[in-house]
This record gives sequence, C-alpha cells and structure tokens, in this order.
Amino acid sequence: MNSQTVSGAVDHVMKKKDDLTRPRNLRRVLDLGLLYASKSGGLIVGLLVLPWYQRLLGSEAFGVVAMILSLQAFLLMLDLGTSTIVARDLAASKNAQAHLVTWRAAVSLLHFVYAGLLVFALILNVIAGTPLAPLQVVLCIVFFWSLTVQNVGQSAMLAKRRYAVSGSIQVVGVLSRAAITLAALTYISAELEIFLLFQALTAVVQMMVTSWFCRRALELENLAPDVKTLRTHIWELAKRGKPLVLFGLAGAAVLQLDKVIVPIFISPSALTPYFLASTICLTPISVLAGPINQYFFPGIVESINNRDSTQSLKELRKLVLAICFVVAIPSSILWLGRESIINFWLHQQPIASEVVRCVEILLPGIALGALGYVPYNILVAHEDYRFHSILSAGMTSLTLFATILAAASGSIIAVCWVYASYHSLSAIITWWRASKLVPSPLANYATRSASFAIALIAAFITITLALSLFASKLTEYFS
Repeated sequence: MNSQTVSGAVDHVMKKKDDLTRPRNLRRVLDLGLLYASKSGGLIVGLLVLPWYQRLLGSEAFGVVAMILSLQAFLLMLDLGTSTIVARDLAASKNAQAHLVTWRAAVSLLHFVYAGLLVFALILNVIAGTPLAPLQVVLCIVFFWSLTVQNVGQSAMLAKRRYAVSGSIQVVGVLSRAAITLAALTYISAELEIFLLFQALTAVVQMMVTSWFCRRALELENLAPDVKTLRTHIWELAKRGKPLVLFGLAGAAVLQLDKVIVPIFISPSALTPYFLASTICLTPISVLAGPINQYFFPGIVESINNRDSTQSLKELRKLVLAICFVVAIPSSILWLGRESIINFWLHQQPIASEVVRCVEILLPGIALGALGYVPYNILVAHEDYRFHSILSAGMTSLTLFATILAAASGSIIAVCWVYASYHSLSAIITWWRASKLVPSPLANYATRSASFAIALIAAFITITLALSLFASKLTEYFS
C-alpha cells in the first residue's frame, strides 16, 4: 500500500470522525441552551414579576406572598430526598424497570405525605388562628404538592439527559404561571386569594404535563410494576431518604426561615429589601450554575459509580470551570455595578439603597457557595447522605441562631453577614468531606478539583478587586 493510499484512508477516517463529532457538539450546545431556557423563566419571575406583584398587591399582601413563596421553596427542598434519590439512581443504572419503580414510588410517597400535610395544615389553621382562610390554606397545599411532584419528574428526565423536554416544560410552565397570575391580578382582582388560586391551578397543569412527558421520555409506557413491588419500594425509598429528610429540612430551613425571622424580630417592612437582595444574589446560582450542574451531574455520578478516577476528575474540572465562568463573571459585574443595576431594576424606588447595601455583603459569599455543587455531586455519587445531613443540621442550627441574634439587634446588615458566611463555609466543609471519600492521594479527584477551583477563584478575586480599584480612581479623577 503506497503512502497516498494510507494518507487517503487517514483523511477519510478523520473526516468521518469530524462528521460524527459536529452533531454531538451541536447537541451539547442545544442541550445546555434548553437547560438555560428552563431557568430563564425563574430569572424573569425573580427580576421582573416580583416587583410587579409588589405594586399590584401592596406591601402588606406582598409580604404574605413572599412568605408563601419562601415556604414553597422550603417544601420543594424538603421532598424526603425523593428528587435526589431518583436523579442518582436513574443516572447510575440502565434498568428501565427499576427506573419506573423508583419514579412511581417517589411520586406515590409524596402523594401520601401531602395528603397528611393538608389535614395537618387545616387543623393547625383552626387552632392557631392564622390570617389565612381555609380555602387559602387548601390552595397553598395544592400549590406546594404539585410543584414538588413536578420536580421529581424533572429530576428523572434530567438524570436520563432528556434536556429538551425537561427544559421546554419548565420554561413554559413558569412563564405561563406568572403571566396568567399577573393577568388575573390585573383584570379580576388584586387579592391574595386570586393569586393563590391561579398559582395552584397552573402548577397542577404543569405537574400533569411533566408526568405524561416523563413516562414518554423514560420509555415506560409498556411497563407496569405490581402493587406489592411498588409498596415495598415506597418503604425502601422512605428508609433511604431518612438522612436526606434531615438534609432537606436543614437546607430548606436555612434558606427560607430567615424570611420568617426578619419580620418577627425586626419588622415586616425590613423583609422587602432583604428578600429582593437575596433574590438577585441567588440568581447567578439558580439560573446560571443550576443548569450547568444538571448537565454534568449524570456523567459525574456514572464515572464515580464506575470507579473511573481519571474520567471523574475530568468531569469535575469541567463543572468547576463552567461554574466559575457562569457565576463569577455575572456576579463580578453585578457587584461592581450594583448601584446602577439595582436602581434600574427597582425603577429608582427609595428602597433601592437598602437593597444595594444587602447585595454588597451577600453576593460574594453566595457566589463562592455556588462551587458547593461540585462536592455535593461527589457525596451523592457515594451516597454519603448521613454525613451531609448531620453537617447541614449543624450549619443550619448555628446559622439560624446567629440570624436570630442579628435580627434581635435590629440589624438587617448583620443578617446579611451571617448568610454570606453560611454559603461560603458550607461549600468549604462539604469539599473537605468529599476529599475524605477518596482514599488514594494520587486518584483523589475531589482534592485535585478543589485545587483547580482555588486557582480560578484567586484569579477572579484579583481581577475584580483590580477593576474595583480602577473604577474608584476613575470616579475620583472625573469628580
């Protein structure tokens, strides 16, 4: 065989490889784009619709809405570990029957739990004499239940990398719920009951659509577990999820109960700037880092489950690099231009200056906390739920105690410092634990990915401080 023939064969192989690679790379870009689209609804609601709700409902009713939305986020995290277990098991296994049983068991468990929660909430409403009417309590529970069940379906589809369907349902659902609710408040009546009614109805529709597409995406139409198998699996799922209940309770409490503590110890009016500041500071994590983590999660779990240290490190470094860029760059821009951006966002309202002060403190700590996704994935892959739940409970107890002390002193700024510290420390401690799960120093993908993250963080901090100093000097020169 002459050299020209060999060269031609090589060129043919390389061309064929390129032809195969291009569609794969295009699909990856499309998948990431759809994941970001799924979070764009939350971004629009958080940045545009919440101020609109405030203007329509008024400060007092919006304070109640803020507490309801915080409780919804609380219960979404407190899902008995169902979304975490479903995501982990479906990513690590290729057994279609096992996928069906796991998903069905998780959904059935949530149905039972929320039925009990509805009865408990109605009894508590009568005994405690809360300002909510019984119908409003029912609407709240229906709203919470439907979004929690829908989230499990989302987790199942994401674990199987059905990004297109998952992303489309999420963005359409969130935007439709916001648009329909705004229309109802504008054209029917700007009352709390109208808000709850349309939030609940649209959430139920989204849950039903998600369940239907989940079955199709997982190709489960022809599979049906028997009742005995399902009942056994529900019990096993509940036992496996026990550590995650504590973890979910702790995580939900620390992220949402501050919205309850602030109005109790300071004043309801103090909650508004803090709530708005928390919303905008958490946007880079939830909207930008969240989809990136969802994209890399199945590959990380699969490589760790297969004990492939080289591939695990490769996947983890990709996640670190992606999170640093999608969180650090927007957070740096927001922090450097916080006054102009927040004044524009809030239309120069007097409350904007208070929001700026809160953002100045919260944003750096929350941005650093975004890297906590990386060690969390390692812990989930190793099913190290017990330690994580104990850590979360300890961190939550200390954080809420410090929040009560800060709020009792009347300082919302002190509360901001408490939460900035919480986000940073929880990521650092979780990464330390992840490094202990890999005994071999040379193959310790947790430690090596942490070193990679530290180098990137140092670079971003240096650049941000340099730009801040340059901007201040420039302002002094022209003033």
